[in-house]
Amino acid sequence: MDSESDEEEFEEELDEIEEQKTIPNYSDYEVDSSIPHTLYESFTHKKVAAFSFNNTRYPARNWKDVLLQTCDLLAEIDANKFEELIDDPAMKGRKISYFSRNKADGRSSKIKNIDIYVWTNLSANSIRNLIRKLLKKFNMRIADYYVYLRADYTPLHEK
Repeated sequence: MDSESDEEEFEEELDEIEEQKTIPNYSDYEVDSSIPHTLYESFTHKKVAAFSFNNTRYPARNWKDVLLQTCDLLAEIDANKFEELIDDPAMKGRKISYFSRNKADGRSSKIKNIDIYVWTNLSANSIRNLIRKLLKKFNMRIADYYVYLRADYTPLHEK
């Protein structure tokens, strides 16, 4: 019985050692968050720190936060234009509408100060594409919108 418990303990230690090997040190993948990135780059495996719009930098927790804050800012500029986006065919995906008057199953969030919800269950690059479409609809230069990254985990996904 003692040898059985010793063997189990040894296997647990081996599992812990193996687990420690596979967990990366995420701080190794942090990047300079003062470097601006345009909306013409891929953001796959990248974590966002902030974005700048109209020469003002806004901190962001994640890509969903970037989308929501951008929508809030654009809605402040022209709420009526946001109303038009609900029926705009360019603002619809293959299966969903990006903007709606109804909340959709916890996968959409309300835009401040207007009764419109934005679909937020999107990848980083899909959010980037939606922001580009929004900026075009509001006649704003895509080149004047920047994203600042917190981390780039791309090397973890290369094999």
